[in-house]
Amino acid sequence: MALDKFGNVYVTGTSFGASTNRDYATVKYDTNGKQLWVRRYNGPVNGDDDRVNLAIRFGNVYVTGSSVGSGTKEDYATIKYSR
Repeated sequence: MALDKFGNVYVTGTSFGASTNRDYATVKYDTNGKQLWVRRYNGPVNGDDDRVNLAIRFGNVYVTGSSVGSGTKEDYATIKYSR
């Protein structure tokens, strides 16, 4: 979980997709607890993607963790979202 300078709350974790195994799931809430957006990351082969960390820097939201790649086992994936 992280807060931005405006008091918005960002929560990230792992969520099961309908047909995608585990994915990163990140939700943004305003200061009143109203959900503003939801973003999901499903890696290149619909494998298991497990978030590890969340950071807010320079007006962007970064989520990083492990992701199963094409032809590889676990890789690292970092996703950038605009606030």
